[in-house]
Amino acid sequence: MKSSNEEERKMIEKLEQLPTIKHDISKEELYERISAKMDQPSSGKQKKVLIPVIGTISAFAIVLLLIPMLVNNGSNQATEDSSNNQATEDNTLDVAQEESTKKESNLSQKEEPNRTTDNEEKTEEEQAESMAPESSLKSHVVHDEPASDESILYMALADRQGQYTIPLSIVIPEDENIASFYNKLDDYLQEDEWGVSNYLFQDVLFEMDEANGIVNATFPDDFNVGQSSAMATMFEQLLITMFRPYQMDLIKLQQEEGNQGIEVGPYGMIDEIEIIHDTNFAYKLYRASDEHQFLIPIPQDESVTIANALEDLKQSDETFNVFNSVPTNTEFTVAETGNTLEITITSTFEPTQEMVTMIDAIMMTAKSFGYRMVQFENVTVDKVGPYILTEPIQVPNAVNPIHINTN
Repeated sequence: MKSSNEEERKMIEKLEQLPTIKHDISKEELYERISAKMDQPSSGKQKKVLIPVIGTISAFAIVLLLIPMLVNNGSNQATEDSSNNQATEDNTLDVAQEESTKKESNLSQKEEPNRTTDNEEKTEEEQAESMAPESSLKSHVVHDEPASDESILYMALADRQGQYTIPLSIVIPEDENIASFYNKLDDYLQEDEWGVSNYLFQDVLFEMDEANGIVNATFPDDFNVGQSSAMATMFEQLLITMFRPYQMDLIKLQQEEGNQGIEVGPYGMIDEIEIIHDTNFAYKLYRASDEHQFLIPIPQDESVTIANALEDLKQSDETFNVFNSVPTNTEFTVAETGNTLEITITSTFEPTQEMVTMIDAIMMTAKSFGYRMVQFENVTVDKVGPYILTEPIQVPNAVNPIHINTN
């Protein structure tokens, strides 16, 4: 509210703004006219009395006319002041909101690189798990013939539950005698660390007659397989797995005293074991620990085709620590040209450890079915691990290499 003094001041200012009345009559002429009027009869008195009254009424009328104008002007001024105040407040609020928005925007821009970095780090971590460096990709097979100063000793262990054989290719110095080195293996094997059963033939003497394809195995007199049929079967499979790669055909069993044959649990007395070479396998992954894993051969019926065997590589038997060697989401088609197996990949293929293991398993499975070469088609990379995928690949020489330093 404005004070009364303020209203009076504004009213005076408004009156001062009224138009000025000017005339051209001189003071002398005006004086003569007034004097003449005063000299007239008494009727002039009535006029003199009437002039002040009319002036008063006119002034009052003017004031009455000005009051609404002043009131409206005051109201408008108050409204204008209020509007100005509101506008100022609105502008202040807008400025505050704009500043807040700018701060949030700046904060968002500052945080965005951090979020991007976090996403990049997460992506890099995921890629580090799946896209391992080329040098760290491990193959489970021996690709070439051993070097001139090396030899391969083939041997086998059983899984801890006695269900599967685990073939091993022990790379030893070339000057070592293979047959006699079988009796030294206990110094180099790490069965507990690998998650497998102990070597069964530590005290057995082996002699190989390569000319006739015969292995002579001499067992201690107290050698005992036990009465388990599973262990008796494993006993035979281990010996066959050990000497099949040497192209041996027969294993003759005898005791130290020269008696032919040994007692093999529920099988009774056995004096020889025939090695079957035309056996087909599907190679899966045995993993009893995170650090060590091996490819193992799963026997296939004669009716099983190579396509069926490769498809079976997607299946696991986790109860016995056997896992799929081919990812379950991998799709492919199979064809053959002579002794070359052609595999066309119809799903995503990345250069990972999983893919190297898959190729290892496919190559060993193809080898057991009699193929000499494998050609991979429609892959999105030219190389993964040791494999050049732009040309046919020769099947491996052996599986699960272990290098032994005898020095």
